[in-house]
Amino acid sequence: MSYSCPLCHAPLSRSDNHYSCPQRHQFDLAKEGYVNLLPVQFKRSRDPGDSAEMMQARRAFLDAGHYQPLRDAIAERLRHYAPTDLLDIGCGEGYYTHAFAAIASRSWGLDVSKPAIRAAAKRYPQVNFAWPPASACHFPTLASTR
Repeated sequence: MSYSCPLCHAPLSRSDNHYSCPQRHQFDLAKEGYVNLLPVQFKRSRDPGDSAEMMQARRAFLDAGHYQPLRDAIAERLRHYAPTDLLDIGCGEGYYTHAFAAIASRSWGLDVSKPAIRAAAKRYPQVNFAWPPASACHFPTLASTR
């Protein structure tokens, strides 16, 4: 999957600390390792997605194991299909995306919540994911790679 510029839809190329397109639109990598591909003009609110408090409450609930049977059942079904690419739209803080990363060759997680993306990138640095906050309505990938 290759990213496209959310402003002009041209291909994005990655350098050490940012992505850029031929039109010179540039998107910096955050210190947590994600890139924000949700321009302000596409946001429907000042802080879209879950707040830090909501994300922390969800993490505490998930860490208690309440959804582990569901996560394990989904993982077993995914193994049956042996996907090479896995995209989790609305990945939140990465609970499912991280668990499924071992199943697919390449994995990505997308979410509009900046606190969730920050937490995911910080909690799972060993996973080779791209964690761009993005909207499913303004999908930041090149059509040829979907």
